Amino acid sequence: MVRWTLLVFMSLFCGAVSELQLENAGLHEKEVCNMCQELKKGNSIAVGDLKEQFAKDNRDAHKAFREIENNLNEINEKVWWLPKNDLAQLHNESQSVRDAVLKKALALNEIDEKTNAIREKIEIYEAEKETNRAKAIEQWSMLLIARKRLHNLEKLFLDVLNLAEDLAAVAHMDRLRVLANNVAKKLKEVIDYYENNTVVMQNIHSGLHEVAVKKVELQTKNVGQKKKCSFLFFFCD
Repeated sequence: MVRWTLLVFMSLFCGAVSELQLENAGLHEKEVCNMCQELKKGNSIAVGDLKEQFAKDNRDAHKAFREIENNLNEINEKVWWLPKNDLAQLHNESQSVRDAVLKKALALNEIDEKTNAIREKIEIYEAEKETNRAKAIEQWSMLLIARKRLHNLEKLFLDVLNLAEDLAAVAHMDRLRVLANNVAKKLKEVIDYYENNTVVMQNIHSGLHEVAVKKVELQTKNVGQKKKCSFLFFFCD
C-alpha cells in the first residue's frame, strides 16, 4: 500500500514537474525577447566550467542549493544599479522649451540655458542606461548558470528512492525555481524599460533639433535687424 501510494505520488510529481518545466520554458521564451538580442552580441558562458560545477554539485546537493539560493538573492536584491531617471518628465520639459521657442517667448540666452540643462539630463540618462543594461546582461548570465545548476540537480531527485528520502530537497528546488523566475522578470524589466523609451528619447532629440533650427533663424533675423538699424542711423535692440 505504501509502495502504491509512493508510486502514485511520484507519477503526479513527475507530471507536475513536466508541466512546470514546459511552463517555465514558455515563460523564458517570452521574457528574453530583448535580453536574448543583447546576449547574441557576444555574451557567452564557459560550458567547461559548468561541467566541473555540475560534478561538485552532485557530490553535495544541499550545499549547491544554498549557493544557488544565495546567488539568486544577491541578484534579486540589486537589479537597478543606478536609479531610473524620469524620462517622461524630461520629454515634457523638452516639449515645453520647444513650444516656447516656436512662440518666440524665449530670448537667445534663455534658449541656450534651457537646452543645455536638457542635454545634461540626457547625458545622465544615457550613463544610467549603459550601466543598468550592462549589469542586467551580466546578471542574466549569472541567472542562467543558476538555472542550469538547478536543472542538473533535479535529475538527482527524479528517482523514487531519492524523492522519498529527501522531499525537503524537492521542496527547496521548487522554491528556487520560483525565485529564479521572479529574478528573470525583474532583469527583463530593466532591458524592456530602456527599449520602450527609445522612441521617447528620439522625440526629445528631435525637439532639440527643432529648437536649434529655430534659434539659428532668430539669430539671423536679429543680425539683419541690426544691419538695417545701422544703415538707417538709429538704434534698436
